[in-house]
Amino acid sequence: MAYRFKLNESAGKALLRTGAEQFRCPLESLRDADTTSGIHGTRKCIKRLRALLRLARPGLHKSSYQNLNATLRDAGRALSATRDRDVLLATIAELSADSPDQQPTLRRISSTIAPAGETANSKPYAGVIRQARALLQAAATDWETLELSDDAFPTLAEGLARGLLDVGQAFEATESGDEEAFHDLRKTVQRHWRHMRLVEAGWPAYFVARADEAKTISEVLGKAQDLTLLLRHLGDDGPASVSEDALARLRETVKERRAALQESARSHTRRLLAEGPRAHARRATEYWTAARTLRKNRIAKTVQVPAKEAAAAVSTTAVTPPPRKRSPRPRPAVAKRSSEKAQSPRKPA
Repeated sequence: MAYRFKLNESAGKALLRTGAEQFRCPLESLRDADTTSGIHGTRKCIKRLRALLRLARPGLHKSSYQNLNATLRDAGRALSATRDRDVLLATIAELSADSPDQQPTLRRISSTIAPAGETANSKPYAGVIRQARALLQAAATDWETLELSDDAFPTLAEGLARGLLDVGQAFEATESGDEEAFHDLRKTVQRHWRHMRLVEAGWPAYFVARADEAKTISEVLGKAQDLTLLLRHLGDDGPASVSEDALARLRETVKERRAALQESARSHTRRLLAEGPRAHARRATEYWTAARTLRKNRIAKTVQVPAKEAAAAVSTTAVTPPPRKRSPRPRPAVAKRSSEKAQSPRKPA
C-alpha cells in the first residue's frame, strides 16, 4: 500500500482511496499485536492517517475533522504506554554501548523498568489493544463519509502551506530550549515528511528530497525525545539501587547527548524553512499541475502514433494497385551465320 497520490486521480478520490488503504494497515497490524512490531506498525499507520487528515483539513467540515482526528488521537495514545517501556529499554541499550563506564548504572535502571513476564499478551495490554481496535474501526467508518471535491488540489495545497507554517512556528518555539517545544517540532516535521510523500509524483526529485530531510529531522528528534523519557523515568531520586553520584553522572551524560541531537535537528530544519509556506504551496501546485499535463500528453502521443500508422497503411493499400502481369515480348529474328552462306551453290564464271 503505497502512501502516494496518483496523477491519474482527482484529489478527492486520492484522499478517500489513500485513507481506506491506510485503515487496513493498523487493523491488520493489531492482529499481530502480541509483538512489539505489531504495535509499532499500528502507531505508524495512525500517524500517516492523521497527516492525511491534516492535509485535507481546509476542505473538510470542521466537526468532521475534529471528531475523526480525536478518534485517531485516542487510538494512538492507547498504544503509547506499550511503546514507552520498549523505548526505555532500547535507549538504555544504546547508551550502554556508547558509554561503557555507565553500564553498571544502566543495568540497575533497566531492571526497574518492566516487571518480568509483562508482554503484549498480558491482560492490561489485551484491553488496550481491544480499545485501539474499536476506535480504529469507528474511525474507518467515519472516513467513508468524508466529502472533498474532486478538483481539490488547491485545497490540499492550502494544507501543505499550513503544515509548513506549523513547522516554522514550532521551530521558533524551540529557541527557548523547552522539551515540549522540541516534541511539537517533531510532530510537525513528521507531518511535513508524510505530506511530501503523498504528492511526490508531482516532481519526485524535489518532493523526495524534502521528505528525506524531514525524516532525518524526525529521527534525530526522536532519539532526543527518548532521552527525555529516560530522564523522566529517573526522576529526582532515581531507583534505590543506584547511588546519587552515579545518577548525577548519568543525567549529565544524557543531557549532553540530548542537547547535541536537538541542535543538529535545528540546523536541518533551517534548510527546510528556506522557502516560505505560501511559496512552497504555489510551487507544489505548479509541479503537480505540470506533471498531470505531461502525463496526459504522453498518453495522447502513445495513442495517436499507432493510429496514424494504421491510417497510413490503409491509405497505401487503397491507392496502390497490385503489380500488373506483363506478357513476354517477342524476340527478334537471328541473322544466319556466315557458314550457312558458304554452303549455297556458286554461279559459273
